Amino acid sequence: MSELKKVLENLSKIEGVKGSLLLGTSGEVLERVFLRDEDALVVGALTSCCVKVGQDLGQVLSKNSLVESFLEYEDVNLTMEVLSGGAVLVVIAPAGANLGRVRLEIKKNRKVLENFAV
Repeated sequence: MSELKKVLENLSKIEGVKGSLLLGTSGEVLERVFLRDEDALVVGALTSCCVKVGQDLGQVLSKNSLVESFLEYEDVNLTMEVLSGGAVLVVIAPAGANLGRVRLEIKKNRKVLENFAV
């Protein structure tokens, strides 16, 4: 098992996390855990659009690069972490999940994620 797969599996072991995926710069799914293929493809494509909108909004507001974005729904949260080079890590968790723990795990494993995203 690759180091990347281990990182995604560890993220998905955080209580409540339903899945995670790493997207390449053009939205392609590089690796995923606990998502069906068709779900991963759709989430990947739509997440890429969300990140692009966030980046465009930052340019309009004369802000630095987008680093992280959240989408919160009644029963689920999506965390989107923009990595160096433009790859995106997506973590899907139910409302009320420990997002602080998710962010800590992302921070601890950022280098591994970025190494696979180039």
